[in-house]
Amino acid sequence: MNIKYFVLYVFIILISVKINAQEQPKHKKKWYIDENGKFYTNKHLPVYIRLSHSPDEGAESHLLKSRSLPQYTNPMYFDTEGYNSFRSPSAVDTVSKKTVQPKKEIRFEVYADGVAPNTTIQFSDSKKYVNKTKQIFYGSPLTITLRSKDIMSGVEQIYYSINGENYKEYTSQIHIEEEGNFNLKYYAIDHVGNVENVKERKFSIDLSPPTTLYDVKGEVINGTISPNSEIILSAQDAMSGVNKIMYYVNDDAPQIYTKPISMFQFKSGKLKLKFFSVDNLNNSEDKIFLNENINKGNSEYVVFLDKEGPNSSYQIIGDKHYGKHLFISARSKVELNANDNKTNVSKISYGINTKNKNIIYEEPFGLHYTKNGIYNINFSATDKFGNIGKNKAISVFLDNIKPVSSITMGNATFVYNNSTIITRNTNIHINSTDLGSQVKKIEYSVDKGEFIEGSDFQINEEGKHNIVYKATDNVNNKEENKFINVILDNTAPEIHAVHSMQSLGEELKDGIYYDVYPNNSTLFLAATDAVSGVKKFTYSINGSSEINYIENPIISYKKSFLKEGFYSIKVVVLDKLGNKSEKIIKFISRKNS
Repeated sequence: MNIKYFVLYVFIILISVKINAQEQPKHKKKWYIDENGKFYTNKHLPVYIRLSHSPDEGAESHLLKSRSLPQYTNPMYFDTEGYNSFRSPSAVDTVSKKTVQPKKEIRFEVYADGVAPNTTIQFSDSKKYVNKTKQIFYGSPLTITLRSKDIMSGVEQIYYSINGENYKEYTSQIHIEEEGNFNLKYYAIDHVGNVENVKERKFSIDLSPPTTLYDVKGEVINGTISPNSEIILSAQDAMSGVNKIMYYVNDDAPQIYTKPISMFQFKSGKLKLKFFSVDNLNNSEDKIFLNENINKGNSEYVVFLDKEGPNSSYQIIGDKHYGKHLFISARSKVELNANDNKTNVSKISYGINTKNKNIIYEEPFGLHYTKNGIYNINFSATDKFGNIGKNKAISVFLDNIKPVSSITMGNATFVYNNSTIITRNTNIHINSTDLGSQVKKIEYSVDKGEFIEGSDFQINEEGKHNIVYKATDNVNNKEENKFINVILDNTAPEIHAVHSMQSLGEELKDGIYYDVYPNNSTLFLAATDAVSGVKKFTYSINGSSEINYIENPIISYKKSFLKEGFYSIKVVVLDKLGNKSEKIIKFISRKNS
C-alpha cells in the first residue's frame, strides 16, 4: 500500500429535545472511548469511512465508497454485537516503506454496542405486604436500591422519577419515609446512548395504625357486668388492612381476638381488659382500656364474680437449686400460701406422693426422708364459701448425699513412701461428682492455709506439703475433708567427676588454661538426687553420640583418652521427674612421662 496514513471517522447523528416533566429524557446515540482506549460505537448508528494522509483535525479526507457493494455503504452498519474490525492485510514499515516480514495484519478495532443496560430494583429495611388485589404495601423506613449492568460499553447513568416528577440521576439509595401511594419509574443508559425501556413499580407506604372499636352485648348494672355478657371488638384500617386484633386480660399473655369475649370465662374479682389492633405492616395502635362504667368510649371496668377458689402458691425456704429438678436438702422447708380477692382463705391442704390432700397445712414443713429422689407435693386452698382453688403441684428432688472428690496429678509424678513426688509444673486437679444437685464448689487448702475455691492448682515451694480438699453441692451438702501428702522436687541432680590419676599440671589452649591428665587415666562420673533419684545418665565425648553411663560406668583411657589432645565431656542427668542437669568437663590428655 502506498498510502502513508489513513484515519477512520465514524459520524454519529444526535438529536436533542427538551425534557418535560415525567417525559423520558432523550439521549443521544454516540461513540465512546473507555479508559483503556477501546472504541465503542452505538450499533444502530450509521458509519462512514474517510481516508486521510494526515492525522490533523480538519485535514483533507476522502469518503470511501464500495464499488462491489455500494448499496450497503455510506452509510454502512455493523452487523456484529461486540468486536468488529477494519483490516489491512500487510503492515508496512513507516521508515523503509517495505512490507514487514513476516507479514502482519493491521486491524482497527471497533466495538459495536446495540444492547441497552438492564436495571434491577431492591426494596429493603421495611416489611412488605401484598393484598388480594396484588397491591404492594411497605412500612417505614423504605430504602430502594437500583443496580444496572451493561455487558459492552458499560452503564453511564440510571434515572428515576417518583409520582410524575422530573427524572433525576440516581446517585445513591432512595429513602422514603412518608405515607402514601407511589409510582416509581426508572431506566438506565450506557456509554453509547442505548436506552433501557422504562420500568415501573407501583406501591404504597402505610405508617398509620388501625382504629379499634368495641361494643358490649349483655347486662351491665352499677359497674358490674353479667357473666353472660360479651365484649365485641372490631377494627378499621385505610391502607394495608387489619391483620389482627389483640386483647389482654389482666396480666395474662396477649391473645388474638377471633370471637366475642365471654365474661363467663374469667375469674371473679377485678378484671381489666386491654385491646389494640395491628395492620398487615405491624403498625399498632396504643392499647385501649375499658372503663368501670362499661359504656362505649370509656377505658376500664370492674366485675365482681366469685366463682373460683383461692389462688395458692409455694416457696422453698432454705437450701434450693433449680437444675434438671428443683433440688432441696433435708434442712429445707416448704411454705404454702393462698389468697382470695373476694373472701378469706379457710384452709390449705396438701399431700406428699399422693393425690389425696389429707394434711392440713399449719406451718412450713420439711421432707424428713432418708431416701434420695423425687417427691411430689399436691396442694390447694379453700375459701369461706367452700370454693376450692386449682390444684397446684410441686416436684422436688430430695438430695441428702454429699459430693465425692478425688485428686489427680499431671505428668512427671510418682508415689514414694505414701507421698506423691511432683514438680512445680505438675497440675493438681480435684475432680468431684454429686449424684443429686451437682457440685457447686470445690475448695482446697495447702499446709493449713485458708481454703481456696478451685479445682486446678500448682505448688511452687520445694519440700513436703499437705493438701486438704472438699466439695459442696448446690443444696449445701458438704463433703468431709480429704487429705493427701506431696513432695515438691524441682532440684536437678548434682553431677560429680573424678579422674583416677592426679593432674600433670595445666596447659594453655586458645587463651584458657586446662588441667592435663595422663592418657592412661580413667574418668569416674557420679550423679546424686536428694528426692526422686536418677532416671537417665548419659555422656558424650567431643560431640559424639550419647553413651548410657549407667550401662558403662567407667570412662577408661583404653577406649577414650589414649590419644593425646583436648577432650570435652558433656554429661546429662535427668531425675525421675524430668529435672535436668548438664555439665561440661574439659581437660587435655598427655603421655605420662
